[in-house]
Amino acid sequence: MLLAASTGSSYSWSTGATTGSILVSTSGSYTVTVTNNGCVSTSSPIAVTVNPNPSAAVTASGPLAFCAGSVVTLSAPIGNSYSWSNGSTSQSITVNNSGSYTVTVTNSFGCTATSSSSVVAVSPNPVVTLTAAPYQNLYPGLTTSLTAQVTPAGSYTYSWFKNGTQISGVTGNTIANIGLSQLGQYSVRVQNQTGLPCASTSNLVNIGDSATNRLFILPNPSKGQFEVAYYATGAEQYTLSIFDSRGSLAFRKTYPIAGAYQRMAVDIRQHASGVYQLMLTDRAGKRLANGKVLIR
Repeated sequence: MLLAASTGSSYSWSTGATTGSILVSTSGSYTVTVTNNGCVSTSSPIAVTVNPNPSAAVTASGPLAFCAGSVVTLSAPIGNSYSWSNGSTSQSITVNNSGSYTVTVTNSFGCTATSSSSVVAVSPNPVVTLTAAPYQNLYPGLTTSLTAQVTPAGSYTYSWFKNGTQISGVTGNTIANIGLSQLGQYSVRVQNQTGLPCASTSNLVNIGDSATNRLFILPNPSKGQFEVAYYATGAEQYTLSIFDSRGSLAFRKTYPIAGAYQRMAVDIRQHASGVYQLMLTDRAGKRLANGKVLIR
């Protein structure tokens, strides 16, 4: 605040100043004695009140740099009113976008203060897509692979899950040679290896069985020891009968079946080489499938 005396030849302020005017920045009572042509006059006291400015120091609830999906809350000190650079008029704002944020705080005296900029940096999460190739549904003899494709290109860690449980020992972007014993729902979570640990989880891919009425004989030809598989929707009971080239029964066994393509072990090594006929029946004796195996 500027205090100015009337015109004179000399001045003596209560602050000790001897100029015609003084700039006041603290509260107090101020007087000036003016001398003019030998006449001396002292002013009445002038009471000056200097109201404090508010604080505008912004506090953050967490780091200003984070991955998409997270937020940070910026809060101003207590005041009478607030004006944020994003248009908000509340004491606090919740931020989920990159940008520079400031706030102007007004106190009860009408005094204002503007904060320094709070720069928020939001990093995008990687985008991961999981695909199965060449098959998504399997039967005996088929295998498939799962591949995670991530954008943008970069260095990532991979955590694989089957039916919600993490698969140990798999750290690359591909799982190969998935067979019937590994059916289930798969997903993969990828995370940046550099910068912020931004991460995403892929879509779910279900590797299932493929229904077919084909009788699978593995291996074929064989030396008399092999396995037979046939599609089942659940708990079943199958009877496998094997006949030699003369039509004589060489082998018969009933197997409890717990699921699709459960393998039925066969050992007919005691029989001669040749072509053998296989017949599979259900618990009611209904014929389900036929096949041939070559014993060498």
